[in-house]
Amino acid sequence: MSRSGSPASDYAREAQSAELEYVDVLEAEADAIRRGELPTISLEELENELGLAD
Repeated sequence: MSRSGSPASDYAREAQSAELEYVDVLEAEADAIRRGELPTISLEELENELGLAD
């Protein structure tokens, strides 16, 4: 038991649930990118923006 009286497994379950929700969001965003619904930039453009270009 934790200090709050809840079993540690409750916290682990909650963390796992949050992680799975995050994975769902990432998968949805990846699908939207593949469909061309979200803007993207190339690695070269990103490097230039960050001043990392050779």
